[in-house]
Amino acid sequence: MYRRHENIAALTAIRQKHEHCFYRAGILLFFITICFLFPFRLSAQSNKSVAGYTSQKSAPLLNCPSDLVICLTNSSSYTHTGTSLDANGLNDPGCGTPGTPTVTYTSSGNVQPASGTSLDNAVFGPGVTTITWTITDPCGNTETCSRSVAVYTEFTDAGSFDTSPETECSNYDPAPLSITGTTGGSGAYTYQWQLSNDNGASWNDIPGATSATYDPSSLNATGTYSYRSIVTDACKSIATGSKTISIVASPSVSISGTLAVCQNESTTLSANASGGSGSFVYQWQSSSDGGVTWTNIPGEDAQGFTPSTVNAGTYVYRVLATNNITSCNVATAVATLIVAPLPTVVISNPAAVCSPGTVNLTNVSITGGSTSGLTFTY
Repeated sequence: MYRRHENIAALTAIRQKHEHCFYRAGILLFFITICFLFPFRLSAQSNKSVAGYTSQKSAPLLNCPSDLVICLTNSSSYTHTGTSLDANGLNDPGCGTPGTPTVTYTSSGNVQPASGTSLDNAVFGPGVTTITWTITDPCGNTETCSRSVAVYTEFTDAGSFDTSPETECSNYDPAPLSITGTTGGSGAYTYQWQLSNDNGASWNDIPGATSATYDPSSLNATGTYSYRSIVTDACKSIATGSKTISIVASPSVSISGTLAVCQNESTTLSANASGGSGSFVYQWQSSSDGGVTWTNIPGEDAQGFTPSTVNAGTYVYRVLATNNITSCNVATAVATLIVAPLPTVVISNPAAVCSPGTVNLTNVSITGGSTSGLTFTY
């Protein structure tokens, strides 16, 4: 702050001299010149002591301490010792009055005493306290400065989010992770989410994940994905708990068994499921339009299925394999079963013979069923 006091006496003298010069008619040019030169001489001396007035060209010099941050540990207040928080200074260089300046403080916030001349042994409570220092020199000139003392309780709770472990299938889109309940410390927190692919042995910052809520991207590759956040206040950083999501391969299923049989010949179709995690639930279905639409077969919900072969024909079956992980897809497989009709053998008009003669029965015809690989018995 700068204050400048004009020399009133000098200004009055200048004005009077000008009036004297302008209103004195008939004065020689020599005297007029002197009249105009003399005020400038006074003006050049206007920064010096004239008629009892002291010139003051600047404010007192005030040296203010730096802001201070205190992080409490197992304590509810901070007691400052020493003079490192005290301001000091010098008189206004233009002040001619002898003496030393006085330095005092006032405050707004949580400090005792709330005002005085030194903060030695002052007690600060939690919060931000503003200290305003004022220096006054013997001429009455002042200068002020303000600094803050921030006292924060110990930061011990980074907050929490859902850390329940999950096992999911490929292409899983996790739900957002949101931290709540962060308490203590300065009350202003920053966040940095991290990812580990080795069950927490090492962690890497996730670029851009710097808010209390993080929405992980879809997880496609199999493996483990662990998430946590580093929460930081003005004093220190604390890691939250972690959540691990295990990604397993999506389920697949195939059907095995004899797919070409004769009427009334038994066959069992078996579902062979893999991937996912844990057990599977099965449902067998049939289609009468070549696989366009499907109908559940009542009661056929086991891994094996024995279809009916009473009637010859072509039958299309499908199995649904559902894993106990809800994020996994339902695996399907289709099989076509051919049920061939039984062969019909006809012996046409064998020649008549007399006993003990013989009849040739090898000249037979097949009127039904398959003609491949037949054997005959009598």
